[in-house]
Amino acid sequence: MKRESDPKEISVFRSDRFFVVDGKWFFTTREGGNEGPFPNPDEARRELRRYLMDKGIRPNFGPWDTPGVSN
Repeated sequence: MKRESDPKEISVFRSDRFFVVDGKWFFTTREGGNEGPFPNPDEARRELRRYLMDKGIRPNFGPWDTPGVSN
């Protein structure tokens, strides 16, 4: 039985790089961090591209890096 003071339950969707918590989008980094929240999957993808370019990595997305698509 839950008490009123218990944290509310959250819904989590997770794929290889992108995941959603309570309708907010995040992406994971190789360093083990999470970046976000972003309002939608397109914004999360844009920010991931920017993050990689800031690290000197040329983004090369495949279907595994598409928000909302699981393998």
